[in-house]
Amino acid sequence: MDAMKKIVILVDYTDTALVSLKQAIKIARKHNSSITVLHIADSETEKLLLEAENRYEQYTNELQSESIKFDIHIGVGDFMEAIPEYVEEAKPDLVIVGTHGKKGVKQSLLGSNIYRLVKRLKSAVLVVNDMIVSPAAEYHRIMLPVAAHDNYLLKVKDAIQLLSAKGTIIIFAINKPGVELAASILKNIEDTKAFLDSKSIAYEYLEVDSTRFSVGYSKETLSLVKEHKVDLIGIMSMPSDMGNSSAIVMDKENILLNKEGLPVLCSNE
Repeated sequence: MDAMKKIVILVDYTDTALVSLKQAIKIARKHNSSITVLHIADSETEKLLLEAENRYEQYTNELQSESIKFDIHIGVGDFMEAIPEYVEEAKPDLVIVGTHGKKGVKQSLLGSNIYRLVKRLKSAVLVVNDMIVSPAAEYHRIMLPVAAHDNYLLKVKDAIQLLSAKGTIIIFAINKPGVELAASILKNIEDTKAFLDSKSIAYEYLEVDSTRFSVGYSKETLSLVKEHKVDLIGIMSMPSDMGNSSAIVMDKENILLNKEGLPVLCSNE
């Protein structure tokens, strides 16, 4: 992601969508970005579309007051199909979507369906939790759990777009009992260090020993965020290998729906 000039926010007329709007405004002001407010209606009726247009006033008023370039797109159809189609066509630099946890409602944009959506979007996605009091324009300490993805550096490049000038990337690795770090993970660690050095970006390498074997990394990751003052977590949207198991899906959902209210940046090819 070379520049963050085009941002799309997904709205469903909840308070959580207003958190997404505030987050988008903060980032747009810093990067001079334009914002598209996207809503997908679930059936095509004149009444429904008119109602959607009327409801946009709460968003447009705030965008106008901030003098941010914006447009509105109201689509019709199943949001799991319509949103990825729109994003693929629009090619935004960042998509922002809000959640308030697994009990979310309203168009199923919230809750565990959030991961189903995120992994289908061919753009970087910032998932913001409505527990956030004041969304940030930039983040100071971003934790990046290391994975074996061939395109792992994409996550690093996406993350530094949201990193403050004096911010720090935390490269995070977990040693599972009886399992050595894979060669692909070690390579990604060294490649990340070299890339950050080339950009003069500060980083820390954090390696911890897990007390038990588990498929994922979410529990260990989330247990350390307060200690290391993490304010954003970056993950890859898709698993790194054949691991499309329910355990790995649950692990990514645990990160996305974390109780700490941390925003999560999801990178995808």
